[in-house]
Amino acid sequence: ASARKLPNDADQGANDDPSALADQGQKIASIHPQTGEYAMEGHCPVSIRDQGVWVPGQNKFHASYDHQLFLFAGQKQLDGFLISPELYVPALGGECVVSKQNLGKSVQGSIYHAAVYGKRLFLFADADQKLAFKSQPEVYEKIDLASDGQCVVSQQEDEQRIDGKAAHETWHNGMRYRFASAKHKQKFIVTPKQYAALEIK
Repeated sequence: ASARKLPNDADQGANDDPSALADQGQKIASIHPQTGEYAMEGHCPVSIRDQGVWVPGQNKFHASYDHQLFLFAGQKQLDGFLISPELYVPALGGECVVSKQNLGKSVQGSIYHAAVYGKRLFLFADADQKLAFKSQPEVYEKIDLASDGQCVVSQQEDEQRIDGKAAHETWHNGMRYRFASAKHKQKFIVTPKQYAALEIK
């Protein structure tokens, strides 16, 4: 497969250790690709993040995560994704965090306007949105953190506002959820719809 180099400013942090954020509590299910849209426009997210190149994925190397189907350049890239998917799944499910924050709109980001910040992969609608992010990343980086990082299970069951821990984090519909404990996280994984939309007012 051919590869095209990303602009130099898109591969910031590309050599970060991918093992630091491994989330063993999230089950990754590999499935056969079905007719429809692939995540990352069918390109390998591992190649984009780690090497800064656009490499079309192959159908035989695939995995699903948070309702998205990813294709990979090879077995090595697939294995890396399965170990630490949170490093390669783009923030906000691939939507542009700048458009969401500034305009309140859900705009799909482009793999051709990608950047790595805080070990995470971000996609932007265009070069201007990417530049806005790079000038003030702290304004945008947590837009996909649900309930300001508080444990939504504790909110519903105990009516308590408890800060979740990064060690107990999972994704649902493009949003990151943090929990007070592994037990709280497991409850969410089993029935996410019960908790995802509920917060203490």
